[in-house]
Amino acid sequence: MPTTRLTDSSIRKAIQHARDTGTRVELTDAATPGLRIRITRDGKATWSVMTRDMTGRNRRFNLGEFPVMGISEAREQASVTRHKVRHEGVDPVAEKRAARQQAEAEKNAEPEMTLGDMLQLWGAQTGSNQKRAWYDRGKRINDVFKSVLGEPCSNLSSERLQIIADGWSSPSSAAAAVRYLRPVLKWGAKRKYVPAETALIEPPRKPAKRTRWLSRDELASIVPYLRQNAEHSSRAAVMVLLLYTATRLNEAVQAEWSEFDLEAVPPRWVIPGGRIKDTRGDGRPVADHVIPLSRQAVEFVDSIRKGRTTGFVFVGARGGLPSRWDWYGKKVMSETGTNGWTRHDLRRTAATWMGELGIPPYVTEAVLNHADIHSPLSGIYNRSKYIKEVGEALQVWADFLDTI
Repeated sequence: MPTTRLTDSSIRKAIQHARDTGTRVELTDAATPGLRIRITRDGKATWSVMTRDMTGRNRRFNLGEFPVMGISEAREQASVTRHKVRHEGVDPVAEKRAARQQAEAEKNAEPEMTLGDMLQLWGAQTGSNQKRAWYDRGKRINDVFKSVLGEPCSNLSSERLQIIADGWSSPSSAAAAVRYLRPVLKWGAKRKYVPAETALIEPPRKPAKRTRWLSRDELASIVPYLRQNAEHSSRAAVMVLLLYTATRLNEAVQAEWSEFDLEAVPPRWVIPGGRIKDTRGDGRPVADHVIPLSRQAVEFVDSIRKGRTTGFVFVGARGGLPSRWDWYGKKVMSETGTNGWTRHDLRRTAATWMGELGIPPYVTEAVLNHADIHSPLSGIYNRSKYIKEVGEALQVWADFLDTI
């Protein structure tokens, strides 16, 4: 094997010789121990360095190709590699192999789960995304935590989520989003999708308990307005049903015609448990809520049926479910000369007036479908829903609305 002080011209001459003769050529550099250049029959020239490793074994390590790697760089790389192999125990071949394997693993690895992915997986595995109540809850989470939905779960921290919630423009919306997100985070932490401390976020503020209910004079302005507009306004129709049944907004908005049986004795509306707010939090399925309908409620529902027997009862102008409730509430207040109430206050109004009308508290609790009709302890033993009494209470309430 020829040994000489390699130059650019001597290497190029050797390349040409290899091509002309169809033979492989290898030259050793006299200036740098172990440095050599191997030239194949087609003229490809590769730098390498020969050296012994710490065990005394003779090793060859490729450095790069000529002319991309020039003589000066090859000599420098040969000296560095020789020192690392002989004195530091470095194995460049093993390092390159590990780097290739890492790159291949990263290329074939599935993308890391994001917060949005975890929300979908949680919904699918728990069945929560099949419950209509999740429509509003999922929307709240997506609105407040939109900026981190696409981020890997491993990057999330309670501090970061807390800062996002604290900085949201509507504290009440942020508080609701946090309450809805925490069960998902706890579920993810048990499966190592997110750090356990992530679920420690807290609502920015504890929602103040409202006490607002509508007086007789306010009802005298609001009830006729809603009844008159119910035929051409799905929002007004929803509010009329809320008044007659003392239900929650989402329970009414997402009602389907198949849930109503106006021919039964008594006529009834059965709200599926999956759409009912779960105030117990113990993981047990929520039972369906059977509402005996008053005579006025039956007449109202029948008046807006218009021959329909399937699909949603209330449909917005664009074909979807009615929305923009804050806007509509302000519109009703403006046109009826009232103020300071919300659609949920209609439920409190019904409950308060039932008390004024002599309905026993436990019956009112049954009307509202609260988890504990009596005390929590007595509720364990007394499982009655007082359907007959609930029907009578709703009829008394509907009759009272007629008088105003």
